[in-house]
Amino acid sequence: MSLDESFPGVFCSRTMKRQPCFDFKSDGTSGCEVVGAGMPLLADSITVRRRQPANLAAQDEHLFLHDYVREIPAARCQRLVNVCLGASGTRWKGAIPSQSVNRLAGQPLSHYRFARAIARECLQPVSMLEDGIWVCDAWALEYFHWLADMLPKILLADESLPVILPPGALDRDYVRTSLAMLGRRPVTMPADHRASIGRLDVITAVAPTGNFRPKLVQEGKAHLVTESGDDGGARLYITRSRAPRRRILNEQDLESMLQDFGFTSVCLEDYSWKAQIEMVSCASVLVGLHGAGLANMMFMAGGGQVLEFRRRGDAHNNCYFALASAADLDYFYLQCDGTSANTFDADFTVDISGARTIIASMLQSHPRA
Repeated sequence: MSLDESFPGVFCSRTMKRQPCFDFKSDGTSGCEVVGAGMPLLADSITVRRRQPANLAAQDEHLFLHDYVREIPAARCQRLVNVCLGASGTRWKGAIPSQSVNRLAGQPLSHYRFARAIARECLQPVSMLEDGIWVCDAWALEYFHWLADMLPKILLADESLPVILPPGALDRDYVRTSLAMLGRRPVTMPADHRASIGRLDVITAVAPTGNFRPKLVQEGKAHLVTESGDDGGARLYITRSRAPRRRILNEQDLESMLQDFGFTSVCLEDYSWKAQIEMVSCASVLVGLHGAGLANMMFMAGGGQVLEFRRRGDAHNNCYFALASAADLDYFYLQCDGTSANTFDADFTVDISGARTIIASMLQSHPRA
């Protein structure tokens, strides 16, 4: 398999590229076999219909129109036996590396990362590792993707098997804590050995990244939000002041305005992950710039409100619009001017007057605000 081999398949909303179709068959010469015919169904294909943003302007509808209705493919499990796996998720068939497991799970490594994995793993010895499930892909340990893409797979997977993770995964509070709260046992891959695994259940994507199954979002919230009852009516603004990129240039003015409406500014890095859940689950209104912190909206009680500051003209990054709908939240937005056409690298200036108008409207219409 060449590093530049391309695959037809499903469309990925983040990369604007096609992701592979998952036709994963026994090689016969590889020493790895597929158990049973086909790929057992974990979740049916569904059609998701989302409500419009609560403050949608007619001239902005093109930003969201293509995401009002999305088809979500079925989620499946591929059970493999006698697998030799590197810590990167690279599958080894003797001396031949393959990204087939990462592709099956969702997103393969970049060519650069795959090449580095080959160089690092090719001469490593092989040790035995217990049976388990594999949910990880190249983006798995990034905060948004862990919550949005990996945890739903774990909810669907065989509860009797441990979750096999790459080295260092349990150093991340949200990985360690979420698995404990779901009652799932983790097993970490060795960093200096390839692992021989007798049975490996590889879980395909539950939804294309940036899309969600509402039932699984609600099920995840039921497992992770331990406090029940009143949402508390808190008003939270998530600051990215410590982030290396994607910050708000006039944040001091923004925070001053939000304080006038009773908002509290929070830097999520200051809190444990469990404390973040408890804090956000008590919020009726959540405000923030496009970024992983907004994924915490999934812990809010249904009927809450979310305001996302997003790059002007961006019709591509609608993951938080989609998540708000799946979590039964009212979604508001404000377009902002950025320093770059790339949402992920830009810093932004928020129109304070426009934000004030939207916030006032949100609080006036919200019975618990």
